[in-house]
Amino acid sequence: MTASRAALLLLSVVLVIAASRARAEPDGVRLILSKLPQQDSATYKAIRMRAGKAICQVLPLTKSEVWSVPPEKVEAVKSAARAQGVEVDVLDADWNHVFRPPPADLKLTAQQEAMMQHAHAEKATTAIGIVAAPAPALVEYALTKDAAAKLAAKDAPKIVVTLSDKSPLTLTRTGVDIKPDMCIWRGAVDGTDMPVTIMWWPRGKMAGLIQHRGHIYAIRHIGGEVHAIIETSEALMPEDHPPGPPSPRKDGAR
Repeated sequence: MTASRAALLLLSVVLVIAASRARAEPDGVRLILSKLPQQDSATYKAIRMRAGKAICQVLPLTKSEVWSVPPEKVEAVKSAARAQGVEVDVLDADWNHVFRPPPADLKLTAQQEAMMQHAHAEKATTAIGIVAAPAPALVEYALTKDAAAKLAAKDAPKIVVTLSDKSPLTLTRTGVDIKPDMCIWRGAVDGTDMPVTIMWWPRGKMAGLIQHRGHIYAIRHIGGEVHAIIETSEALMPEDHPPGPPSPRKDGAR
């Protein structure tokens, strides 16, 4: 191989690697901004100007926005936003985990204890886990990311949930229906394609069903940010009462 051909081959390899890295790099640092002023206000425009050519997704239910900001402009955006009373949070690596461990000092109320005892008393119940939901704006983004975009199935957004046995489960979105006061997320469990339905309200309440390996995991809101993951065995459930998807209810209903 001549020196010129070797140089051309090396250049081709470098360009391929560079292109691959460019595709892999995120658009920027993602920030969630809450309590923003009106988009047509001078204050909003002043903050937006600090972000340069940031990519923005509006979160209509929590009235928040997610901006993908160039790294060198992050501090300027934070400073300008906070000076106007706007809350700014950086998305962490686990931004798509829709549950968190409950606070270490969590004490259930008498009503919550009664709800847990009632669930335990069901014959098909095999386990119950307690989890907490992250900030509403973060959950809305995890559930509705790129909802308006036409994505191929392989690019569908994913979320991660923690079940009652503390094991994380990855779910791929197949559709999301954003209504004026709630959203309904539909998807499938990675590896099994079993169906998942999750309903979410902007005050932080969630409900839903996940089917996985002979068990059904019901997401039940029990107050505040606290949710119970109730695991039941399909083998123990009465044959004449098959599980069905939860019916949408008004926010605040039990």
